[in-house]
Amino acid sequence: MRQRIRSQSGFSLSELLVTVLVMLLATSIVAGGVVAVRNAYINITLKADAQTLLSTTISALEDDLRYASNIEEYQYPDKKKYWAFDSADRGYHMYLKNDSDTEGILVCNTQGTPAIPLVTDKTITSGLIVKLDKELSYNTTQKLFTVTITVLNSDKTKQLAKQEIQIKPVNS
Repeated sequence: MRQRIRSQSGFSLSELLVTVLVMLLATSIVAGGVVAVRNAYINITLKADAQTLLSTTISALEDDLRYASNIEEYQYPDKKKYWAFDSADRGYHMYLKNDSDTEGILVCNTQGTPAIPLVTDKTITSGLIVKLDKELSYNTTQKLFTVTITVLNSDKTKQLAKQEIQIKPVNS
């Protein structure tokens, strides 16, 4: 038994330190990979949400513009000129503009009633912002609406989706 206590078999302090160092290195590599995968997942999800929001916005615009009638250029209280039209879906004379407060697209009634967002807050996920790149334009000779829609991230530093659409009203 005395011989067993004095035995030199086992690990030295330097061997244990090297083992701990290797384990720390392996752990840090795995943790870095987890962070990279998480960031990739967030970016993919954000782009998918942006595409969904863009598609929803285009559908909402198409509904209003496809059946537009009485299309005219007006100058409204903010001194800008907008293309206004009668919307068959909404039942009133309206125009579209960007809202600086809510960072979205507003549907404005020419009679002065409060503006409403084109897409609801429930549609806008991940804090995304949908805007008209330029104001709605209308070519009177071709009878064609043109608008570019952009989806930005919440701090407006990155464009996630953008699409130009052209719609010819049925009633033109």
